[in-house]
Amino acid sequence: MNFFLLLIMGFCASFGFGLLFNVPRESLFLGGLCGLIGQLGLLIAGNNSPILGTFLGAVLVAVSGETLAAWQKKPATVYTIVGIIPLVPGRLIYQTMLHFLHSELTEGLEAGINTLLSAGVIAAGIVFTSSLVQVIKAGNKK
Repeated sequence: MNFFLLLIMGFCASFGFGLLFNVPRESLFLGGLCGLIGQLGLLIAGNNSPILGTFLGAVLVAVSGETLAAWQKKPATVYTIVGIIPLVPGRLIYQTMLHFLHSELTEGLEAGINTLLSAGVIAAGIVFTSSLVQVIKAGNKK
């Protein structure tokens, strides 16, 4: 698919999720930008390794979410949760279920492990970045 079309789709997915879950109107566009930035990270590094691309996307979403939160004086979760939506491994979850329903246990386990790895690196990227930001903030207050 076209690179820019995938970026626009990442923006739209995040924006739509924000609408669905009542993100404040003034934060919708910026939340969509976080999704676009996460999608950009996934596309840049995802060609070589989808897991590495997902991690990079999660780190970029967390950095942009923390930055926007400080700028807009809102909680970082407003931007971070909306921004990770394009990174969620929905296709892998579907493939895992489909393989198990067709009694393809080996393929199902492989897809399941990739799903868990993707979900784990999303969490790790956000936790790592958010913790680092908190440590930096604490150091600046001293």
